[in-house]
Amino acid sequence: MEGPAGRPTSWGGAISSAFLTVLARPQWWLIALASFLLRGGILAVILPIVTLPTVASLSGLASPTLSAIVSGNPPASLVTFYVLLGGAIATWVVVALIVGGWLETELVGDLAGDEELGLAGPSRKVALRHAIGVRLIAHVGTLVVASYAVVRLVVEGYSEIFSPGDASVPLAWRIALRALDAIVVLGGAWLVGESLAGLAVRRLAVGDSLLAALARGVRLLLRPSGLATLALTNAGIGLALLALWLAGSTAWDQARVLLVDEAPAPLLIAGLLLFVTTWLLGLALLGASLAWRTAAWAAGADQAMIPGRSSTVATDLAHS
Repeated sequence: MEGPAGRPTSWGGAISSAFLTVLARPQWWLIALASFLLRGGILAVILPIVTLPTVASLSGLASPTLSAIVSGNPPASLVTFYVLLGGAIATWVVVALIVGGWLETELVGDLAGDEELGLAGPSRKVALRHAIGVRLIAHVGTLVVASYAVVRLVVEGYSEIFSPGDASVPLAWRIALRALDAIVVLGGAWLVGESLAGLAVRRLAVGDSLLAALARGVRLLLRPSGLATLALTNAGIGLALLALWLAGSTAWDQARVLLVDEAPAPLLIAGLLLFVTTWLLGLALLGASLAWRTAAWAAGADQAMIPGRSSTVATDLAHS
């Protein structure tokens, strides 16, 4: 079903339109991917090529720090290291908020101006401070859950080190399994916060105030179509990450074996090229899925602007 100016009025039509449009806009993939990586997604992306620490290595790193803290006389070098580490993390967070917010407003602006996507107007440039503001507010719940998750992980990590489980399983995975509930809840809170922020930024672009955009975003997210969009788009991102992890880790393992075995130069170059190509293709797939999520939320936010659309949640999927 289509509405005015050919805009789809059903949830399925809006999602399909967003998907097909995003496939033809690789520049959106780059913007969405850059924003994701800045906001911490880089940690998920490099997971397949990171060697997880063992109990012995963690103990070796932690013992000097704990001894210094207990003695009450930590060396200046240790204090300097942790001050610099804290400053680097704080700087990363600030840069991620500012640059990530700017990238998001640029992507939302491109989406609004794309004729094929056909979003409802009017649309205006979103102020960067407002984009950052709605994202921070949308993730208040994430911060609360993160505090709980950090405590759970620290407690379970301490228990795992002093009472280790299956030694064949990497330490990080054993700790994660002990605190699986905290990780699941944190992941869910983060996904909801991201979705709410995406809806709110689009509502800012059509003229809502900051608080009105957040309130409208909550209502849209809680609709059946909003929950369906949340599940479908994040499932797409999850599949893209899984493909990146599987293909990337396999290619990296092969390249690492060639490096360790000092393979002939042509074979080594071929292995490295395979790894880089696989990695880039995985990142492209991830960027496309992230851009699709943004476009899907923008289209979903516009559903409430189509004349004649009911504001009740019960009729959302009935129009699909």
